[in-house]
Amino acid sequence: MNHIPGEESKFVEAFKQSEFVIKASQITATVDLGKQYINDNKKIAALKEFAKSLGLDEAYTIENNNSSSNKEVKLVKKSKSAISIIKIITNEKKVGVNVKEVQNFFVVDVTLFNDIDSVLYYKEKIEKLLYERNLSTDVIVNVYGEKDGIIADEDRKRIASNLMENIGGKSISEFDLGNAYNTYGYTSNIDKYIVQGGKKINIDVAITYNEEEDKSYLYLATPIITMEY
Repeated sequence: MNHIPGEESKFVEAFKQSEFVIKASQITATVDLGKQYINDNKKIAALKEFAKSLGLDEAYTIENNNSSSNKEVKLVKKSKSAISIIKIITNEKKVGVNVKEVQNFFVVDVTLFNDIDSVLYYKEKIEKLLYERNLSTDVIVNVYGEKDGIIADEDRKRIASNLMENIGGKSISEFDLGNAYNTYGYTSNIDKYIVQGGKKINIDVAITYNEEEDKSYLYLATPIITMEY
């Protein structure tokens, strides 16, 4: 909640200055709710209340997905421009005869199609709503775009370096795996970060190539990429 005003927008502007066409943005938060038992009615009420605060209308669905060890109550709102999912996941573990231990997680996942301009609005909105409910967690932002054709190795490094520079960050480490190039970095313009190998990280850039589609993909996230690529 203490980011430098206006500075976090460099994350969005840096992607818009790249050579890639935006395809989707994803804002995700996962909160550990603890081990208390929560019945389905209370779960559904909590999901509906959060959805209303997030600004979703009531044209959503409620789904129950249960397995032997996991239970999930999920609110799903779909439109042409976005998919919003709010859910409570309960993991069950047998710890004795007729005794189960539960662990609950509250998850918010908003995906915006062909839109990057709204990503920080929803990030800050979700952070605020969680903060007001004393639910502490990091909110993860992923964005990705595409470009026709393959990108040479030196150009992938140039694109990633330009992104880091435009965000105001510095590369910490990089990995080249052939069809996937990945670099981690850090910027003080974004307050949240994780620590890997004793170093702060809050920018993650990956550039991949899909030979069947003949397309290159750019992924940019804070603090790290959680999308599959």
